[in-house]
Amino acid sequence: MQTPKTPANEMSRLKKLKSLNLLDSEANERLDSLVGLAASICDTPIALISLVDSNRQWFKSKIGLEANETPRDISFCGHAINQFEILEVENAAEDERFWDNPLVVGDPNIKFYAGKTLSSSDGFNIGTLCVIDRKPKKLTELQKEQLTIISDQIMACIEDREEISRLKDDVNSKAAFVASMSHEIRTPLTSVIGFADVLTDLVASQDFDKDKVLQTANIIKSSSEHLVELVGDILDFSKLEARKYLIKNETYSLSKSLKQIYNTLKIQAEKYDTKFSIQQSMLTPEYIFGDKTLLKQVIINLGGNALKFSNGESVEIQVNLSRCEQLIIVDVVDTGVGMTEEEAARVFRPFVQANGNIAKKFDGTGLGLSISKEIIELMDGTISLVKTEKGVGSHFQISFPFIEKHEDDLTKIVQAEVSDDSHSDINGKKVLIVDDVKENRYLLRHYLKDFELDFKDAASGKDAINKFDTSYDYIFLDMQLPDMEGIEVFNSLREKVQSHQKIIAFTASSTSSGIEECMKIGFSGYLTKPFDSKSVLESIQNTYQ
Repeated sequence: MQTPKTPANEMSRLKKLKSLNLLDSEANERLDSLVGLAASICDTPIALISLVDSNRQWFKSKIGLEANETPRDISFCGHAINQFEILEVENAAEDERFWDNPLVVGDPNIKFYAGKTLSSSDGFNIGTLCVIDRKPKKLTELQKEQLTIISDQIMACIEDREEISRLKDDVNSKAAFVASMSHEIRTPLTSVIGFADVLTDLVASQDFDKDKVLQTANIIKSSSEHLVELVGDILDFSKLEARKYLIKNETYSLSKSLKQIYNTLKIQAEKYDTKFSIQQSMLTPEYIFGDKTLLKQVIINLGGNALKFSNGESVEIQVNLSRCEQLIIVDVVDTGVGMTEEEAARVFRPFVQANGNIAKKFDGTGLGLSISKEIIELMDGTISLVKTEKGVGSHFQISFPFIEKHEDDLTKIVQAEVSDDSHSDINGKKVLIVDDVKENRYLLRHYLKDFELDFKDAASGKDAINKFDTSYDYIFLDMQLPDMEGIEVFNSLREKVQSHQKIIAFTASSTSSGIEECMKIGFSGYLTKPFDSKSVLESIQNTYQ
């Protein structure tokens, strides 16, 4: 007797089979009827859907057989999955592969066998549709053709079932996510509203405590920043799903970007009292061509996650080079809470927290890893969970291709720190703020209060067009006004704008495509909402670059 050969892609094949959740599952009437049809067409007393597992073949659907499974090493189907065409054995008693097989010399006394592989859409042979007889037989070409059609229908049923199950899981996951986000958003929102009332009462009192006022204001600011992070994650993921994220490649310093990432994460490390370091190999290039903003977002997401779940121990980020594959490899290793195998299996799935109980202890949307996966794949890279153990920690790795550059190729260097002196030349300038929301107009004035500026407001597109003249140096133009789109206003003013005048798009959209559209038609710069004093000043400075 010949034992079946193991397919070359066995590990992947078994992974695919298990992902379908078919093994040891309940009977399915639709599949049973197709198996019955195969037996009828081929005129055999036995027909099976046989799923070839690691050590057994399990019968998902069967006619004419009592057994639910048999060992794989004596199975006919174990041979059949090594080919895509039908395996037909006309007389097993005379076939050197099977003549002494226990299934031939004993029950069910197989003499004839014909098996057509069940091949998934991604090319894995998970089992067969087979017909069996206790006497020698030969199928006609028509019977073979019809057996193939039925096997294709069975596989379509299986994959349809998988897709329906996935969609149900997605719906349930999104419903749970919405419920979770409702709580996450309402919590800081309650603080904002509640402490705004506290602040109002404190200021209204005749003898208010200045320290209490500052403490209350800081709570409102902290809660607002958390709200922005929550909404930002949700918007980032929606942009990625809609494929509205654009790669913006440029030559940049890798070491400088890593230093900026370190400075950002160091604050979080101090908050969690966690030892934190970034180690960069000397073999990595100094200058590379790529999207530094997206890379920073991914590393900060992974590093921030590691710090959050570090249990106050340690987080290390290692940056290395694979010269033969032309890849930069980033490993993020923490000694934190770790995950079980089941939790690790869903760690990159959107709308699903790996561990709901642990997640409740920490703020966030749970979208960080999903966002990182989408971004790194957008960069033609990969992300993986290399290792994790409950109570020990986790090790994530990203790798991405790069093009090495040199300092001569540097297209643009933007300083992270900008001194106030560099903005001194805006004193004495005239500013027109075009926005229908008076709070936004007030905040812009507030953030520029340290400069001697002459402000004028416009609450609509028509108002802006009427008030505009060549005396204004900076025009902050909201892109969504009640009566006109910002681009319409810009086009109306285009012919009147002088070379010294800078029109800055004032927008709630942070998509690369939206910003690029503004810059392409002639805006001098942009300012995204929400904003602060630093971003306002940078929006002005960037109009001169």
